[in-house]
Amino acid sequence: MSDMRLDVDQAGELKAAFRRFGYTNEQIKSLCENELLRQARAVMMGEARFVPIPLLTEITTVSFLAVERFEAAVAFGPGSGINFHLGGNFRKYLLPKVEENVPAWPGLIHRLERNSLDAPIRAELTPTRERTYLAHLHQLIKAQPNGEEGPLPVDGSAVVIAYIDGVVPEGEEEEATEPWAVHAYCFVDFRRWDVSAFPVACPGGWYAGFQVLSGK
Repeated sequence: MSDMRLDVDQAGELKAAFRRFGYTNEQIKSLCENELLRQARAVMMGEARFVPIPLLTEITTVSFLAVERFEAAVAFGPGSGINFHLGGNFRKYLLPKVEENVPAWPGLIHRLERNSLDAPIRAELTPTRERTYLAHLHQLIKAQPNGEEGPLPVDGSAVVIAYIDGVVPEGEEEEATEPWAVHAYCFVDFRRWDVSAFPVACPGGWYAGFQVLSGK
């Protein structure tokens, strides 16, 4: 048994720490009643270690074809044969994009295991895998134009997110090159794909169960 005595200063330090990390009274009670405190002490003593739960789980591999020239305005335009509904940011920053000599490329589709902002998702993907080509996202949609079965979710349960570089419209200053979080969702009842783009600093975040496209 420990002969620890908790003085007023230490109690204040604990209270400040609980506040700093957003604990509720119920969570503090739960912390004191289960094994977490013993496990935390074991980590501090070097007898154990925390293993974080992955934010992303790989669910399938996809193979993309090389494309000599991809014009987004044509591929996502009214003559594409696919019913697209395009968001304002996508129209402004992605639709004018032209991709040249897009390589054949192995990709992965991941499932997001818990709600998250873009920054933790991108960090887990790492800079070498996070960015994808708009041409490759379009290849996936083109294979499922009316909600056919395939790698992308079409049952309304989820969207697919891809981090893609946009273009800088004429007259706007070019800032640090952050990709756009491109969001594609199939409304199978209407045989329509909604495609939008959001800044990666958007505070809204994404829901568990959504899917994320990346390089392999």
